[in-house]
Amino acid sequence: MEKLSANFNTCRGTAVRLPSLRIMLYKDGILAALSDVTRKAYQACTVTLHDTHGVHILPAHFKGRGYGSWRADPPKRNYRIKFIKKLQLFDMPASRHFCLIAGVWNNKDGSMLKSDSAFSLARAVLTNMEYSVRTRPVEVYVNNGYHGVFTLSEKVRPEKHKINISCKTGDIDTGYLLNYVWFEHTERAPPESRFQAEGLKKSPRGIKGNEENAEYFIIKSPSARGADPTEYAALVQCIKGQTQKLADALIALDYEAFSRLADVPSFVDNLILQELYKNTDYGAGGCYLYKKRGGGKLYAGPPWDFDWAVNGGCEGFYTINGTTQNPSPFITYLYAMPKFKELVICRWQKTADKIKTFLIDFFNGYINEPSYKHLFGKNFALWDAKCPHAAASDWKKDAECLRDWLFNRADWLSGQWC
Repeated sequence: MEKLSANFNTCRGTAVRLPSLRIMLYKDGILAALSDVTRKAYQACTVTLHDTHGVHILPAHFKGRGYGSWRADPPKRNYRIKFIKKLQLFDMPASRHFCLIAGVWNNKDGSMLKSDSAFSLARAVLTNMEYSVRTRPVEVYVNNGYHGVFTLSEKVRPEKHKINISCKTGDIDTGYLLNYVWFEHTERAPPESRFQAEGLKKSPRGIKGNEENAEYFIIKSPSARGADPTEYAALVQCIKGQTQKLADALIALDYEAFSRLADVPSFVDNLILQELYKNTDYGAGGCYLYKKRGGGKLYAGPPWDFDWAVNGGCEGFYTINGTTQNPSPFITYLYAMPKFKELVICRWQKTADKIKTFLIDFFNGYINEPSYKHLFGKNFALWDAKCPHAAASDWKKDAECLRDWLFNRADWLSGQWC
């Protein structure tokens, strides 16, 4: 296992440059165009990194990822990298699997820091969620051409230093990872690995919500690919039965039943994070749940998909009352339970000051480093065809705006959850 780090100060706010990934794509041994990359199959590539020990050229595989973001115009899209062997990149635990997050439609996130800040906040403060992906802003070059700033992140998957669960198809009491998504987001999932919970809508009675898009649970792990069909079918029925019990508790607004089936603190912290960011995508594809081996409870997390977060003004409840276009029953039903709502308010009162302090420190670490506005601005000079000076100035304004929006949002929530 190799440990690789960029030749820069890893403390946020003191770095003079961003680390870079230089990706060369190949097909049949010949240099391939980025436009040939799809979400369906990996393509051979090399990834070049620089550190204090020199240049490392690492064999890997590369493909697209995402749903709506894959249809981005201009085509700054999300990608996956799978290295041939495990690597410890930029102080992240060793893994073969990483993601490059573009910032959906690029100009949806003028700061390029929405995802990074949300995941970092979960790791630093909302720690009742056991795991949140680690991230690092990086410059990406493809076939020797600059391709912009991306957020390099760990991939959501069971691994020892990530979602530490044992997943084995032949074990009926195995741990497992679920993703709750729109039907259209199941297109690449094997049909046998998806199911619905009867009666589970997006919102309980009395709460408005969009009911147009049917939602499915996808079993992300254990995988159906390569598994014995009979063993896997039995496992699916077991998982479906456990999930139905959880759905029944939600539908009945039965806190006691829910608390017997789920790790309540993780759901409390998840609700706070989603509501703080007004995250519309939690109900479309960003909802993950997992269970540990040995008859354990279902946990909320890890948090994912904040591209379309920070919606509208910083006031007003959003995810919990179903005003988002993608309400989630793992928010709306839970908040409709008086006991769960009490726990949310109590947790907020204990963490609000820490959350505000974290937000100020996180964003100021970027904003106050003079080099960052040029490094991030370079992305928008490319993708938004801005002059470098305007791009740098606009990035700083956008980062300040996101910082202030989240801080004021936290202040507003403090006025409600008191």
